[in-house]
Amino acid sequence: EAECRSMMLANAAKLVSMVEPTGAIRPPMPAWFSTARDEKEADSRKSAKNRNPMVELNEDVKFDEAFDMKAEMALVFARLARATGDESYNNVAMRVMSPLIQATKGYGKDSAAVIETETLPEGSMLSPQKVALLRTNALACLALMELKANGMDVAGGIDNRIRLLASHIRRQFSTGCDFLAGRYWSNGKPRNDERHGLIAQVEEGALAALALAKFSELYADDEVAKLSDSIIDDLIEFKISVLPIESLTLSPWLAEAVTLRKREDRDYWVALLKLAGAITSSTDKAPLYPDYYGTVRRFPSCTAAAERTRILALISRRLRELDKPFLARDQLAEAMPILMFQRQAFIDVQSSCVLPSPAAYVSFFRDNLENYGFNLDGQLAQIQSLAAISEELKATKDLKLKQLCDDIAKSRKESDVHPGPLSVDLILTNEKDVDGMHRDLLGGVTQGKTTRKILKRRPPDGKGTGSNTKPKRK
Repeated sequence: EAECRSMMLANAAKLVSMVEPTGAIRPPMPAWFSTARDEKEADSRKSAKNRNPMVELNEDVKFDEAFDMKAEMALVFARLARATGDESYNNVAMRVMSPLIQATKGYGKDSAAVIETETLPEGSMLSPQKVALLRTNALACLALMELKANGMDVAGGIDNRIRLLASHIRRQFSTGCDFLAGRYWSNGKPRNDERHGLIAQVEEGALAALALAKFSELYADDEVAKLSDSIIDDLIEFKISVLPIESLTLSPWLAEAVTLRKREDRDYWVALLKLAGAITSSTDKAPLYPDYYGTVRRFPSCTAAAERTRILALISRRLRELDKPFLARDQLAEAMPILMFQRQAFIDVQSSCVLPSPAAYVSFFRDNLENYGFNLDGQLAQIQSLAAISEELKATKDLKLKQLCDDIAKSRKESDVHPGPLSVDLILTNEKDVDGMHRDLLGGVTQGKTTRKILKRRPPDGKGTGSNTKPKRK
């Protein structure tokens, strides 16, 4: 718990230092992937110099982040302020939200939306237009509601702005749990984006439902509460219950939305366990290399791991609220192997030594172990995950979670032929096997089969019993 909280606060301090007085987000390092919407900045963002942390970025290029990322950043800071009691996070969140507030435009009698410039596919001959995106507006509404709960206010009245954004979100509702992803500001027509996949649709619907549910709680609006309850019911039925476990959308926003359901029945908590089971069933607990223990199978991303530990923590919290503490403990215990992989993303002093300007990288999270992949999305995913995990670890400290985690660690040790990267030598040999085709460790096809022979390292005192220890002379 203390380690999770320490990493979370260290990373949050780094993100605070990136926020300029205007609300722009300044990249902290050459390897940063920015979500700048400006075409010139986007071209610069694609250059190898901005991707490779071993190459310094000499050009004086101004980057920024997309509005949806800024809204999520403000939401994270507002929640950190409430969780830690540090009011300075509220001020940073207000600063991040200022460009979005300035970009908000009203329409109709009681609606307003954050307007931004759309991004087009590379090579498109069309001119980008102004659009109102559901994801951006839902996150902005959530951020403002968190700030209001923290006692903050904005120009134009925070209550008025929240109501206008909530009205806009309601206008995008279609049927069941579906929403329009965006509209063109010039004519109000729906925006169709070929790159908009099923996962994005589910996540945006969950964000909209979450915003409406929070709004109904904050302002005691029965009509909005009825609508949000209906949407959440449909999310549970059509996006979880009826789908095969391998087809579920594993989004933290979906998990957070469904945990707000007020009606409790057996089908509800079975759906929660199904969502948790989709995560545990795709967790790699017998990897080829020990560093990848706990990763998402065939997708070794630390950001994806952070999203999944956050989902399990949210489910654990909801099961505790349903008076099922031991089920909650089991879900949290299943998050521990993923957390073991996830925490390797944290850049400490030692791991930053090989990079240029090491101090710029310390306390950030990288996306993967093979390269780096520093971006704002990964930082926010890690902070929210660590906050949820540390909260649940504190809440379940009396439920013998440590014993359960020890059992998991024992199971790992028994199933892993190479329990630690620094305690074994990996020897590759090819044994002839003409009966079938096999692949070696690099993925190449060979007519032999690859086997692993583990040779224990000789301890410093020379008294070890490993296979590389010289036999004593008689």
